[in-house]
Amino acid sequence: MTRVTRGRVAHRRRAAILHRARGYRGAHSVLFRQANQQVMKAGQSAYAHRRKRRSAFRSLWITRLQALLQPTHSRAPSLSGAEHTISTEGPTRYSTSYSHFMARLSVHHIKVNRKALAQLGLGDRTLFIGLFRCPGM
Repeated sequence: MTRVTRGRVAHRRRAAILHRARGYRGAHSVLFRQANQQVMKAGQSAYAHRRKRRSAFRSLWITRLQALLQPTHSRAPSLSGAEHTISTEGPTRYSTSYSHFMARLSVHHIKVNRKALAQLGLGDRTLFIGLFRCPGM
């Protein structure tokens, strides 16, 4: 009978865990048990922090929109008033709250996410101003 060697699958699994644990300090990158624990904990942290990153970016976009919507001086044009001339140059801002602005976008079925709105406000000012000139806004 021929000799049977075992352990190939287990060895590869352990080697893969140790490979993922490269760069960890001390026994956490050398010994399998510690490396396995650290890799599992790192995976849990990565999962949680991906969600935190999404939340952080959402709050960044909201903050940028709030900055774009708040007046920079006391005589900023109001969005609730009648037709007024708007200059596309310079720091012209609109005097409205973020929540009021988002509510009006929702009422008029304008479906643009916060990321796109923040990028429009920073990059393409004329298109951002065009949102205020929509009928009913």
